[in-house]
Amino acid sequence: MKSLYAAIRISLADPLNLIIGARYTNWRVDALTYSMEKNHTTPYAWLVYDIDENWSAYASYTSIFQPQNYRDSSGKYLAPITGNNYEIGVKSDWMGSRLTTTLSVFRIEQDNVAQSTGQIIQGSTDTAYRGVDATVSKGVEF
Repeated sequence: MKSLYAAIRISLADPLNLIIGARYTNWRVDALTYSMEKNHTTPYAWLVYDIDENWSAYASYTSIFQPQNYRDSSGKYLAPITGNNYEIGVKSDWMGSRLTTTLSVFRIEQDNVAQSTGQIIQGSTDTAYRGVDATVSKGVEF
């Protein structure tokens, strides 16, 4: 896997900053009987509002591209997980960054998430998986 990323921080107003960036990934798997290659650009953006010297509020969006090493019933590797991540929260920074806290809510939408089929891949002892679409995780993090 090869990746290249770039980001820029833009001050929209004195306490409001926008961070935007992207990661380009070239992912390739070569097996004896097949090969797979994926090129993907993963954008992300953060909007950060500095409430005071210790507290910040933020909202973020990140695209997801996560290669995986699970195999299907024919022994082929599953394609990477793709999706989107959304998050909103507040962060605090105390004692020169020795103590940080975060309270956030998030939603993660993913496609091609590996799920066990309960079967064994023929000629091995490995479990077979299949990619499942429309997998959603959501919650609160502290």
